[in-house]
Amino acid sequence: MKKKKANYEKINTFIAQDVTIEGGTLKSTETIRIDGTYIGDVICQGSLCVGETGQVKGNIEANNILVGGNVEGNLVSANETHLANTSTVVGDIRCGSFIVDEGATFEGHCKMVGNPPKSGSKKPETNESKK
Repeated sequence: MKKKKANYEKINTFIAQDVTIEGGTLKSTETIRIDGTYIGDVICQGSLCVGETGQVKGNIEANNILVGGNVEGNLVSANETHLANTSTVVGDIRCGSFIVDEGATFEGHCKMVGNPPKSGSKKPETNESKK
């Protein structure tokens, strides 16, 4: 089975740098780019890009995740999770493949699985849930 390449080019939902959105769950079937601040969970059936100025405080589920900014929460991707050199992630990651550029900051646990859960399924287990 051929692996599908992550596509961050065709953006359907964009949260600009000067925008802050709080609460609820952001859901999309297409690609999302966040350059502003989003406080809440994100569920995306496409790809999700958190730009260099982007901040997400909440859990993220997507087919592919590219982080260039800051994320505080767990990440679940069906395919690829990529932490760019400008990124800071505090939370656990569950993904099919994991790319970390030199200079990225990651605090948490990562589990790479052959067939990760689909969106809306069980969240990754954290230290808090083990207690």
